[in-house]
Amino acid sequence: MLQNESPAELCRERYLKISIAFPGQQPKNSELSAYLNQTERLMCCILSPERLRGPFIQTNGVNLFIYCSAPFRLFTFSLSPELHFEVHSKEEGLYLVSKKCKIDGLGKWQKFIRFHLYANLILDDEGPDRGFVGFAKVVLNSSLAAWKPSRWLGEMALEQALDRIERRLRRGLVKDVGRWWAELSTFPG
Repeated sequence: MLQNESPAELCRERYLKISIAFPGQQPKNSELSAYLNQTERLMCCILSPERLRGPFIQTNGVNLFIYCSAPFRLFTFSLSPELHFEVHSKEEGLYLVSKKCKIDGLGKWQKFIRFHLYANLILDDEGPDRGFVGFAKVVLNSSLAAWKPSRWLGEMALEQALDRIERRLRRGLVKDVGRWWAELSTFPG
């Protein structure tokens, strides 16, 4: 059991280092920070754009996105999460916080499960490998987590969620940053 984890709460977290090989002249930190401020672009490169809606600007000025995930199998279940999350863009990075999550495919069990996602992506200019560092934490709150078989299923689902997040960052983000830098280098200023 992880620290601060109750029998009704399962948590998994993962740190990532995403190195980017920039061709030619290296971008300045201010340019990479400007890239991180393009929340809609980042969401579209990390998540499937056809499954993403938003941004919806809230009264507090924060962007809200709704993402309907592709169904995935977990044993006999076909789960389709719909995640509503806020995206905060700051000079040092991008921050995501889930506000609501619905998981189709659980039937009557849905009311017993609450899923939360916390993630960030910040500039990493330490050492020779420039790029980004990320952190993702997924939390599952459920009274069913105290029951050993459902706890095991919950842990597997959280690991799958983290694996999907990591794959999206390693593929989509790396590809988009390269495309963005090529565009910026071609048309400076």
